Amino acid sequence: DMRIPATTRVEWYPVGHIVAAAVLIAGAIAFLTIFMLGASLDELRKMMRAVIDEFLKAVPTMTDRKLGEPELAALTDIAVYAMPAVSALFCLGGLLLNLYLAGRITLASGRLPRPWPDLSAMTFPRGFGLGLAASLGLTAVVPGYGALVPAGYAGAFLLAFMLLGLAVIHGATKGKPARPFILWGVYVALVILNTWAAIAIALIGALEPVLPFRRKPSPPPGPPPE
Repeated sequence: DMRIPATTRVEWYPVGHIVAAAVLIAGAIAFLTIFMLGASLDELRKMMRAVIDEFLKAVPTMTDRKLGEPELAALTDIAVYAMPAVSALFCLGGLLLNLYLAGRITLASGRLPRPWPDLSAMTFPRGFGLGLAASLGLTAVVPGYGALVPAGYAGAFLLAFMLLGLAVIHGATKGKPARPFILWGVYVALVILNTWAAIAIALIGALEPVLPFRRKPSPPPGPPPE
């Protein structure tokens, strides 16, 4: 019996804290995945260069100009350092999607002991934004293979803050007549503009502690004192 006695005081684990824990797990899994692909930058560059060469052979070029060796080397380095971020992003997305589906299935079966949370009210633990800043900063300053660790976490943090940004938009537009148009516009922008729209939405999530967009309106003033 999954029912909880009415006299028991329960504090449910916040959704934002679950997402934060998933970010830490996804970043670690991403690094382990990259490490299994290659234990050194040279191994990763060699593997990624082979992938890029095969891709360029398979896809017809738009012009007759071919990429030179310096351009291919720069493209390879970019791909190597982007690989852990992309890996962490997909890993976090998979973890959260599986968790969401499991929760909905359990709710539909009547076996979910906690009430379904308001996802639009999601917040992260205090100081969580420092993790995003630290991962981006360390990716830029840490040399060599070590930069792949913060790069993976940067991808996970960015996706987490994009989800928070979506939660902020959903929460801030509740009760507004233009809400359907705003939400449709946001998701269409995500599909069309992709990376740039995702970064803009993540910025909204990152600014939420400073500029609380979901701030509730002040109650109307009471009647004047008699």
